[in-house]
Amino acid sequence: MAELGEMPEGGESIRQYPGEDGNMYWVVLDKDGKAIKAKDMESYQAFRAKNSKRKAPEGKIYIAKSTDGGKSWSNSQLVYSSPDGSVCECCMPTIQADKNDQLYIMFRNNLKGSRDLHLAISKDHGNSFDSPIKLGQDTWKLNGCPMDGGGFRVTNQDNIATVWQRDGQIFIAKPKEKEMKIGTGRSPSIDAGNKGDYITWSEGENIMFLGPKSTSAKVLAKGAYSKTISTDQGDAMLIVWTEEGKIKLKKVS
Repeated sequence: MAELGEMPEGGESIRQYPGEDGNMYWVVLDKDGKAIKAKDMESYQAFRAKNSKRKAPEGKIYIAKSTDGGKSWSNSQLVYSSPDGSVCECCMPTIQADKNDQLYIMFRNNLKGSRDLHLAISKDHGNSFDSPIKLGQDTWKLNGCPMDGGGFRVTNQDNIATVWQRDGQIFIAKPKEKEMKIGTGRSPSIDAGNKGDYITWSEGENIMFLGPKSTSAKVLAKGAYSKTISTDQGDAMLIVWTEEGKIKLKKVS
């Protein structure tokens, strides 16, 4: 960011790529994946030309299970395969279980050029999954991966809340219901305490916070990559984030 300075107009994401000299370089892409600024535009164009004939992504969602605390794992089991060839290439999926041991996996899909979040649900301990549910009613046409998988929390199948980014806006949504905008930014996280939902996300250099009794978000701290984690008792929330190469933690109630 020190080299880039201000994000150029139309800039949607910052990517890294390996140059011919083995060093990593940055490039700024617009919402269509076109480069609009780079540390070395000539080397980026050479990188793209060299990789123009690479095989198309074939990302799928799999699950593996351990019944002995991680000492051994089952073979990978397919959860979902996009009919268009691949789910979103880099957005990390999220998995949780409710109190009844039903499993939930949220991931960003890639269908007909849209990069929308989906939720897959298993009612039999992960042996099979229902067809994934698209989250939100609008869609995001994007020729590229936003590298932002969102987050969710679950109590049971009737009590799920998801948060995710679409085109730089943060939304909260329940499955099969209309999404509600709560801010701007990226990388949201959510968890529930006794008082309700606690949500954080990144907006520029700030960590934004929205509590269960808040009507609008406020700046919690400087930093990025926040994670919201409820205590076992549910009476407080731990907010973890990175700031200047250090991991910071704050307890809120």
